[in-house]
Amino acid sequence: MDNKENVSLNFHASFNPDFEYIAKIVQIADDCEGLSKEEISGLTGMPTGASSGKVEPHINYAKFMNLIDFKKEGNKYHIYSTSLGNVIKNEDLYFLENLSKLICNYFLTSKIYGAPMWYRIVRYMRNKYGSEIKESVALKDLSDEFNIKINMTPFRSCYKNDKSLASLNLINVQEVDNENVFTFNKNKYDDENIYVYAYTLIRDLEGLDFNRKEFLINEVFEIIAWHRGYCWDEDIAMMILEKLNDLNIISLNRQLNPITVIINTKSEDIVNEIYSLLI
Repeated sequence: MDNKENVSLNFHASFNPDFEYIAKIVQIADDCEGLSKEEISGLTGMPTGASSGKVEPHINYAKFMNLIDFKKEGNKYHIYSTSLGNVIKNEDLYFLENLSKLICNYFLTSKIYGAPMWYRIVRYMRNKYGSEIKESVALKDLSDEFNIKINMTPFRSCYKNDKSLASLNLINVQEVDNENVFTFNKNKYDDENIYVYAYTLIRDLEGLDFNRKEFLINEVFEIIAWHRGYCWDEDIAMMILEKLNDLNIISLNRQLNPITVIINTKSEDIVNEIYSLLI
């Protein structure tokens, strides 16, 4: 399913992602064969209504976070776990670990897998406008790009709400001179997340071209913008790539200009390691 073509930019129905509801979707995945949103509501206790509610937005959020895939036939949903979704279901179903939220935020902001508004602000605008972006600037950019009226409330609330992604402290939302400003907190990393960084890099590059093993560093930094999914500058990202090289997860070919990144393993083979270094 192509996100831009098949999912409204305002798919969220004004709701920010709430991990209580994300957990419920992850929990019923693979047991949801042909259920309506009303039946999913009855099964999970998630509120829904005739024209709105939290079931459908959170199905879409879970997909954009690479936790599930689904198909919809008429009003019936068929929901399936991804490999990542299965790992999180087994290791941290209720998203108590920031590591779980970190990887969800990464995919939510991915150009290939994520929600277009989140990608546009976090990875595209962060590069275009810098580490502080006024909401009015973001809104104009989105309106110009997509030519529709944009509801910014879910994005803003996403990084302010403790039930969402606020605990990551990647983006602060503050009011300055009667206007909301998004401030990106740069260059936070943790060695215990090294397999998260590896998995997301490889998964995004597989999404870019599954049949290739070697990619230009420009593709990592400019096409998938891997480092911006964590609010890193390129020098921090290169340091992490060096660590992945030392672990033989990737190989950096410095004899070429630009440098190339060679993938030595599949994302499916590393996803089970993402929690392995948590203390």
